[in-house]
Amino acid sequence: MRSVSPRDVASSVCLPLRANRGILVLGIAALIVGSLVKVNDSLWLDELITAWIVRDSFEDLVFRAITFQGQSPFYFFFPWAAGQVFGFHEWSLRLPSIIFNLCTVVFFYGFLRRLRDSNFAACGAGALAAMLSATPTFYEARPYALGVCCFVLSLNLLIRWALSGRRSEMLGFVVTMMGTFYAHYLFAIAFPLYGIVLIYLRRQLRLSCGHLFVAASTSLVLALPAVWQLYLLTGKARLYSYSGPPTFDNWVLYAFRDQSSLVLFIVTVLLYFFVRNRRQQDLRKYEAPLLLGLILWFYP
Repeated sequence: MRSVSPRDVASSVCLPLRANRGILVLGIAALIVGSLVKVNDSLWLDELITAWIVRDSFEDLVFRAITFQGQSPFYFFFPWAAGQVFGFHEWSLRLPSIIFNLCTVVFFYGFLRRLRDSNFAACGAGALAAMLSATPTFYEARPYALGVCCFVLSLNLLIRWALSGRRSEMLGFVVTMMGTFYAHYLFAIAFPLYGIVLIYLRRQLRLSCGHLFVAASTSLVLALPAVWQLYLLTGKARLYSYSGPPTFDNWVLYAFRDQSSLVLFIVTVLLYFFVRNRRQQDLRKYEAPLLLGLILWFYP
C-alpha cells in the first residue's frame, strides 16, 4: 500500500489546483478594483486626522501622533513619506494601505505554502484577498492594513524560526511582531495565534524554552516605549470616549460577536480533543484547514 504524505492529505481537502489559482486571481483582481474605486473617495473623520498629523514636518508628526492619537507614530510615517513624494491627496494618503494589502496577500501565500503546499496557499491567499477587498477599512489612510501586513509577515518568520531555530529568523519575527503592535496597540489581541501555529508545528519544532524566553524578553523590552503613551491614553479616557483597558469579557464579546459562533467554536474544540485519539489520522488532514479558518476568522 502506498504511504500518504501530509501534503497529499492536505491537498485532499482542497479544490483542484486550477480552481484554487482561479480563486487567487479573482481575489487579487477584486482587491485591485476595490482599491481603484475607493482611492479617490473623500476622506472621512479618522482619515482627516491622519491628514492633519502628516501634513507638516516629521517632528510635528511624532508630537501629534503621541499627543492626540491612540496609536504610535509608526504608521503615520508612511502616508507622510507618500505625501512628500506625490503631494498630499486622497489617493497618496491611501497609497501605503493599498500597497500593504497587496503585500499581505503575497506574505499569506508564502505562509500557507510553508505550512502545506501551493494548492492550499492559493486557496487561502485568494480567500484573504477577497476578505480585504470587501472591507473598506483596509483601503483607508489608517493603520489597519499595515498591522495586518506586519502580522502575516511575522507568521512567515515564525514558521522559519520554529523549523530552523536560527537567531536571524527569531530577530525578524520579534521585529515584525512589534511592528504589528506599534501599527495599532489593539492588534496585540492577535498574538495568541502565534501559539496556535506553534501547536500545529509541534512535531517539527526546533525551539527550546530558552529560545522562547529570549524572544519574549526581547519583545517586552521593545514594547517599553509604548508604556508612556498607553499611560497617557488612560489619563485621557473621557476625551477619547475610551473606557479604559479592555477586560477579558470585552475580548470574548469582540471575538465572538454572537452566541452561535461561541457555541460552534467550543463544540469544535471539544470534539477535536475527545475524538483525536481514536481517529487521529482522519482528523490530521483537517488541522491545516482549521488553522487557516481560525486565522481568517480571528484576524482581521
